[in-house]
Amino acid sequence: MVRLLSVCAFVLTLIPAVARAAGPTIQFTLPALNATPSTFGTLPFPDDLYFDQGRPGDGDGTLLNSGATIGLAVDVFRNNTDAIEKALDLLDGFGTTSAIFFFFDGPITPASLPTSPVLTPALTDSVFCANATTAVPVPVEVKFDVDTRIPNVLAILPLPGRPLAPGTTYTCVVTTSVSGPGGAVQPSTDWTSVRDGASANSDADAIFDPVVSTLVGHGVPAASIAGMTVFTTQSTTADLLTIQSTVLPAQAVPTADFTSRPELV
Repeated sequence: MVRLLSVCAFVLTLIPAVARAAGPTIQFTLPALNATPSTFGTLPFPDDLYFDQGRPGDGDGTLLNSGATIGLAVDVFRNNTDAIEKALDLLDGFGTTSAIFFFFDGPITPASLPTSPVLTPALTDSVFCANATTAVPVPVEVKFDVDTRIPNVLAILPLPGRPLAPGTTYTCVVTTSVSGPGGAVQPSTDWTSVRDGASANSDADAIFDPVVSTLVGHGVPAASIAGMTVFTTQSTTADLLTIQSTVLPAQAVPTADFTSRPELV
């Protein structure tokens, strides 16, 4: 009897440890209101929080506050960092074919990711990207540990040949169906506050809360969203259309003389 009680006591001591077992946390640390995130990897990237003054429409309509750094010099672009960040500050959104990155504080289990490429995506996938307004998912490629300088990075790439629409807002989501050695991946405290509409950053709430509501309306439980980004793609043809409307009307209509080659007429 004494031995049985000892075994039971040992098992009971294990229960809290099992209950506490958890996988890695997805990095999501809110910047101060209206501030550009200064440490790359503390938020998923891209993210509309990187817009001037904290979200689209708040500042000058481009990425990054004037003169701000997002920390690329540490592990991303160690040369010509200033020029690259100044170039980002000229863009009115993010790339339509660029990868989306989530950063974890530990390894995840690749088998818990969707089989890549995801040609028939669904909101029930453990990782997905979708139009932020319609919740229509888009095909992607998914790969973990893609970076040689930053460990534990999950990359999601719009399927080559299927670029995202320009000037459109998208969301990418990592759910609690993704796991690590210790269990399901975990949301950060800051992300939980944003997801639940109770963060200290009103820009973040304005960016994320409507999209969370849209996903919930399409059957995605809010509690299952362990990590998420919302980002707006850049306009890709605006400059060409401006050139067309500004330059071409002032040009003479080209002519061709075919008198020497009558067979072409």
